[in-house]
Amino acid sequence: MGALLKSKLVIAVAIIAALIGLYALLGFKVAPGFVRNKAVEYVRAEYGRELTLGEIRIHPFKLQFEARDIAFPDADGERMLGLARLFVDFEVSSLWKRAFYFSEVDIESPYVRAMIRPGLPVHALDDRQ
Repeated sequence: MGALLKSKLVIAVAIIAALIGLYALLGFKVAPGFVRNKAVEYVRAEYGRELTLGEIRIHPFKLQFEARDIAFPDADGERMLGLARLFVDFEVSSLWKRAFYFSEVDIESPYVRAMIRPGLPVHALDDRQ
């Protein structure tokens, strides 16, 4: 009876260890590429532009996301919006509250290039209408 209980315990521990290992593999290695592909596809489909992203890191156990060298181009191909680094630390409560809660959001070197295009009517700039 003791050997049977020990073997069931060993099997349970092995299954738990395998699931944790799979979660780590998916979080550290697979998720960054998935996030990159989905973000680039979304920007291409919705805006017709090519989003550029540098390194993306996800820490699945700490629920942290980091992306570097983010650039969103304008219609002329020049960078319109950008960040050197975006870091988001999600709260664990986000898992059961079904909403995003953050303990930290850090944005480094934000960049915005705004310009008024020639031919834009002046009244389009007046937000009192």
